[in-house]
Amino acid sequence: MTENPTVEAEQDTAAETQSTEPDPAVEAEDASNHDVGTLEYHFPEDLVLDEFNHRKQVNTEPDATLKASVRDIGVQEPVGARPQPDGKIGIYKGQRRWKAQLAANREFDRKGKPRRKIPVLVRHDLVGVDDDTLVLSLIENTQRVASSKRDQTEALTQLTLMDLAPSQLAKHARRLGYKPAEVKAAQRAAQLDDETLDKFSTNGWDFVELADLSEVTSLGWDAERALSEARRKDRAEKDKGRGHWEQAMARLRLNLADKVKRAELVAELEAAGVPVVRYAAWDKASQVRPLSHLVTPAGKKLTPKAHAELCPDHAAYIDDDKNRAVFACRNWSGNGHTLNAEQAAQLPVAEDKAAAKAERKRVIEGNKAWRAAREARRAFLIRLINPGKGGPKEVSDAAWSWIMLATAGSTYWFPRYYHASRRLDEVAVLLKTEVPKGTGRRDQEPFAHVVTRRGRAGRAFIMLAQVAAAFEREQMHDGVWKSPDDGAAGWLEFLAGEGYTLAECEQAIITTVNAKREEAAAKAKQNTAETEKELDKALGEAAAESGTPAEGDESDEDGGQAEDGGPKAAEEGTDDGAADEGTEETTGEASAATQDAAAVSLAA
Repeated sequence: MTENPTVEAEQDTAAETQSTEPDPAVEAEDASNHDVGTLEYHFPEDLVLDEFNHRKQVNTEPDATLKASVRDIGVQEPVGARPQPDGKIGIYKGQRRWKAQLAANREFDRKGKPRRKIPVLVRHDLVGVDDDTLVLSLIENTQRVASSKRDQTEALTQLTLMDLAPSQLAKHARRLGYKPAEVKAAQRAAQLDDETLDKFSTNGWDFVELADLSEVTSLGWDAERALSEARRKDRAEKDKGRGHWEQAMARLRLNLADKVKRAELVAELEAAGVPVVRYAAWDKASQVRPLSHLVTPAGKKLTPKAHAELCPDHAAYIDDDKNRAVFACRNWSGNGHTLNAEQAAQLPVAEDKAAAKAERKRVIEGNKAWRAAREARRAFLIRLINPGKGGPKEVSDAAWSWIMLATAGSTYWFPRYYHASRRLDEVAVLLKTEVPKGTGRRDQEPFAHVVTRRGRAGRAFIMLAQVAAAFEREQMHDGVWKSPDDGAAGWLEFLAGEGYTLAECEQAIITTVNAKREEAAAKAKQNTAETEKELDKALGEAAAESGTPAEGDESDEDGGQAEDGGPKAAEEGTDDGAADEGTEETTGEASAATQDAAAVSLAA
């Protein structure tokens, strides 16, 4: 067997079965200190790219993360370079770091800040040694393995678990090229499996988006599809934020909560020995009926306790709309039960099951969509009312209009909320503060601490929180999407003007109300035209009866001119004063007669 010293040297010493003689040349090379270059600092503008830097076409531009890091803390790892024939210094490795500092310096120039230098290891021993330079450049980029998304997620999670001040965490996030919210979201994103994490991070999803996906990932493909579509819409609208994403997350969170609650209800019922069945409210011929629809042969109501004891078909179903357990009988007619009078009266002679099923589905889906949109509106209102340091200092004119509308006493919903509902917990949520302990009507200053903290500039936002809580509670209930009104449409239009992304069900309300407005305007215009036409007709008839020319008719019966100095006046030759007096009397009488006739005609 031929021995290979190089291979044997690389193997684990525990596995060696025979000794080899070391190569003196290799031993001498290992014993010597290889040259890594002289550390120097240069402005990146004074450097050039070595012609033997192997990276020339692909991935030579720094990404946003690297640019952000270099802009904040500069280049930390020296680039490799060697002197060029023209005396300049040429970079053979570290091209992306060099370009990132160039970009940062251009930004510094625009802002009037001093430029930064970068650390450079200058290899004078590589002058004229092009083969070694090319190999070192190749080693730099081919032997480096980029960290995986899982590695990055775990590292950021460790960072968030450290006892760091928010400012310190924000500084680290900035240096890494992330937003603080992304760093905080990494821990939730880490809950995704490796396949899902790699799949969506490769598609450019940030840690906030990945964290949201991890929250609803149990919904499977429905969640991935809904969020991908929402993300596409947000990017198509560019600088409008994550409106569609927030709407999608609100719907998915609601679906997830329904799914979890449903599973809990089913588990509780099965543990109690109650069979869980399906009930289609649209199917009036179904043998499954809730106990509230049934009575005994004697006409008495069926209670869950009594039914469970006496009926072998005692069961329950989960209400798809309100997501609650409802006790039922799964064979009501076979067990001698009877429909109560109200339900019996609703039995159609020839029921259209398909239409009833479609309507039931429409109502359930509509309710869920509206409830999800409500959560998205609340999240937006919280941001609107609490703009933070970088946000607006005052509410908009449109917001002031709503505040004045509510507080001026011209609405019924605001005083009703304040004196009846007065849910201080809802106002506290919008103000991002703790719920006042005293929530009774006698508690006259429940948010005095908020008023003091936010000062003069924040008072309008506190008023807006009161108005928003009142309107959302009193006017934006579940039935609004079925019967849209001007108030709901106006509120949604106001929110959209403030930057809120409308859900489809909310946009439908505005569309419906606008269509009604246009129809009403067209009808009013038509009525006005008809009224004017009737008035003209009445005036014409009255004028004909009195023998007085209708308004606008300047010719007399003989075709003569009525104007002063006309041919008729010249022929008459009457006294001017007498003629004027007679004309006034005649005109007055005719005018009165015309008006009376017109009034009678209109009344008729």
